[in-house]
Amino acid sequence: LVCANEISLPTDQNDSQIKESVEIKIWSFQGQIEISNGQRHAHGNLIWQQNERQYIVEFFPPLTRQNLQLFGDTHYEGGTIIGPEIGTIDDENAEALLDTVTGLEIPVNYLPDWTRGSAVWDTSEPAQINDDSNGLVVSIKQLGWTIRYLEWHLPNNNGLVLPKILELNNGLTKIRLVIDHWSYLN
Repeated sequence: LVCANEISLPTDQNDSQIKESVEIKIWSFQGQIEISNGQRHAHGNLIWQQNERQYIVEFFPPLTRQNLQLFGDTHYEGGTIIGPEIGTIDDENAEALLDTVTGLEIPVNYLPDWTRGSAVWDTSEPAQINDDSNGLVVSIKQLGWTIRYLEWHLPNNNGLVLPKILELNNGLTKIRLVIDHWSYLN
């Protein structure tokens, strides 16, 4: 049984491990993603690399028909997709670009925060955060999405606790993300 405390942002997060994970600016993870939107069901592997606000996400078949790289910036929200069959395509909105090319809605500009167990802090929309009695986030509701944290990696050598399995749902699209391995620089 999980006891949840509801918190509305902006507030100070008391959990130091979550704070520390948010303070990490250069990080990456490898994992699997499964997406369903009522018309399409897709799954595959991905690698996410983050350097401050810039990210590179590599998507692999069968999630996409071909290997794709998405380059984006969470502040400017624009992006570039590169693939062997499609070449290079730029757009002012990385999420819309990814949706156009793949038919999949993935909130790529918010995932850098959500995948680390934090709400998106640089938005005017408040979030509702539910945490358990240990201070770990159970769910976040923000920007039309509900993010549920189903499992966390055990603390590593630095004491950080990072998400392992999370599910996102905006009423139309459901995403399940399983993060197998985290890497980061302090």
